Amino acid sequence: MPCLRAAVFVVLWCHCCIAASAGDDTRSVSREGRVNSAHVAHGPSSLFPPFFDVRESPERESIKEQSGPSLPQLDLPIRHSGNAPSSSHDLGGVRAPGTFNLIRRTLLSPISMNSTIAEPSLAGQGRAILETYNTYAAITSDNGQTRSYIDPDNTFPLTPVEFSNGVCCDQRVAQDPTRDLVFWYMQYRQTFGGINGVRLAMAQGSAGLETNTWSYWNFVPSQFGLTDVWIDFPHLQVGANFLYFTSNLFRISDDTFYGSVIVRISLDELAASGPINFRYLVSGRGSVMIIPGYGSIGSRPGTNFMNFANVLTSNSIEVTAWPEGSNDLNHRTITGLSTTQLTGFTCLAPNGSNPCARSNARMQSGWLTDTEIGLAWHSAAVGGRTKPFTRVLVLNRTNLTVLSELDIWSNDIAWLYPAFAVNARGHVAGTINLLGGTVHNSLISVIRDDYTPDIAANGWEGYTIWTGDDSLNSWGDYNGAMAHERYSNTWLGMGHSKSFGLANPVSFWVGRERDVLLPLTVTRSGNAASLGTVQTDFGGIVCGSQCSTNVLVGTVVTLSVSAPADVGFAGWSGGCTGTNACQLDMASSATVNAEFVMLPPLLVDGFE
Repeated sequence: MPCLRAAVFVVLWCHCCIAASAGDDTRSVSREGRVNSAHVAHGPSSLFPPFFDVRESPERESIKEQSGPSLPQLDLPIRHSGNAPSSSHDLGGVRAPGTFNLIRRTLLSPISMNSTIAEPSLAGQGRAILETYNTYAAITSDNGQTRSYIDPDNTFPLTPVEFSNGVCCDQRVAQDPTRDLVFWYMQYRQTFGGINGVRLAMAQGSAGLETNTWSYWNFVPSQFGLTDVWIDFPHLQVGANFLYFTSNLFRISDDTFYGSVIVRISLDELAASGPINFRYLVSGRGSVMIIPGYGSIGSRPGTNFMNFANVLTSNSIEVTAWPEGSNDLNHRTITGLSTTQLTGFTCLAPNGSNPCARSNARMQSGWLTDTEIGLAWHSAAVGGRTKPFTRVLVLNRTNLTVLSELDIWSNDIAWLYPAFAVNARGHVAGTINLLGGTVHNSLISVIRDDYTPDIAANGWEGYTIWTGDDSLNSWGDYNGAMAHERYSNTWLGMGHSKSFGLANPVSFWVGRERDVLLPLTVTRSGNAASLGTVQTDFGGIVCGSQCSTNVLVGTVVTLSVSAPADVGFAGWSGGCTGTNACQLDMASSATVNAEFVMLPPLLVDGFE
C-alpha cells in the first residue's frame, strides 16, 4: 500500500504499511567484573563558572505550537513555579485538563565554560535536580529556581592516569526513585597516550545532591578485558534492580571504531557504597542505546528486564533484551523498515550554516509503555523527504512486531536529537531540535499521550520552548528528558539553543493542566469548627469564607490557623498532622482538616 502522509501539530508523520519482520533471536553471554572499593567525594557547590547570565522566563509569555511546515504561532498558557503570590497562585483560572503548560524555563549562558556542543542530561530526587552539560554541571534544590554550578574536576580527583585530563565531554545522569539515588556518569578526556576512563558517581537522596556528596567507582577499558581502546558516547538508565550503561569503543592506534560495551550493576550494591560486581558484554555493535522508561516512577514499577537498540542497516535495527535473572542477552533483528539514509546530513540555516553536519544515524532515544516500545534515530534526506528527520518506530512490547512508524519530519526544516521519557501515567514526552531550513534553531517539547491525536490521524503534539539565532555548522550530540521524580506526572527536559556562537543550555519543566494545577481543599471539624479560621500564606484560602483553591504543582503551601481566645486548635488531619503550621509540597491534589474545640472556662479565684 502507498505511504500515507498527514499533517500534525509538530511535524508530518508517516504510517507506512510495510512488510517488516523479526528475525530469529541470537544470544550473547555476559562476563563478570568487579570494582573492589568505592570512593567518596565532597565538592564545592558554589557558583562555577563564576559568571552566569541566568534568564528566567517572565510570568506570561507565548508558547508556540508547531503545526506542519507553515509553523503558525499560537498564544498558549505558561505556568511558573515558585512560592511568591505572583508565580504560585495568580494562575489566571482553570483551563481544560489537556492544556499543555510550561511550568518553568531557564536559559543558561555561562561565560567561560560553554561550547558549541551542549549534550545535556538531567535527573533528580524530590525538589533537587542534577543537570549536566558538556564539561560542567548544576544542582538545584528548588525545582530550578536557583542553581549551584559544579566543576567536576574540582569535585572528583584527576587520578588515576586515565582520569588525569579532566571531564569531557559526555555526561549522563539517571534516577532511582525506589532507593532515592541519583547517578552521574562522567567521561574523561583522552590523555596524551590516548587512554581514558569513565566515572560512575552516586548521590543518596536530595540531601546528597544538595551537599554535592558522592560515592563513585572508576571504570577503564582493561576491566572489560580490552587494550588499545578508548571510550566515547554513553547511555545510562535504571531498571527495577540494576543500573545499566553502554558506550562505544574506539581504537587508540588509528581512532577507528572497535565496538561497544554493555554493563549491568546491582542497584542494591551501589546503594551500599561499597565494592560492586558487574556484568558486561563487549561486541561489534555500534551506538547501543538503552531504552528509557524501565525504571520506577511514581506508582509505576520498574521492569525486571532491560531493552537496548541499535541501527544495523538502512532498513533494519536490532533490539536486545537482558532479563534481570539471566546472564544472557537475546538479540532480535527487525527488518523490512522504511529506508534510513545513513549519510549526507544537510539542513542549511538562514545564515548558510549547516547545523545538521555533525548528525549521524545512530539510535538516539526511545520509550517503554504498558503496550509498546518506541525507538527514535536519525535519517538524512531520503525519498520525498528533503531534510534530515527523526525516524520513530513503535513495536509491540510483547512480541516486537511493528505497530507503526511515527516519523517526525518536514520538508522545510530538520527534526533531530530526540529525547523521550515516560511519566507515572505511562505517557511519553520529551524534547527535540528544529534545525535549518526556513527557521532559526529551536528547542521543541513533544508529547504523545491520551490527549494527542490518535496515531491513525497523526500522533504527536509539539511546542516551542526556546528559539535561538543563526546556527553553526554543528549541533548535538543529544538532549535530555526525564519524568520529574517528585511530581511524576510531569516532565523535565534539557536541550540547547545556539545564540552568539555558543550552545546555551535550556532547562524546562512541562505537564498537562490536569497534573499542573492541583486542587487544595481545607475542611474544619470539632465542636468549634465554625469559629476557627485556616488560611494559606499566599491568600488563596481563608476558610471560613474560601475553603478551596487551585495550586501550581511543586508549590510549597503553608497553612496557619487563628481562633478566638476561648477556642483551641486540636490539630491537623489529612494532608498534615500535629499542631504546628502545616506545610504541603503540592505533588497531587490535597485535602487538609483542621479541628477546633471550645476550651473549658477559665476559673479565677473560683469564679468563671
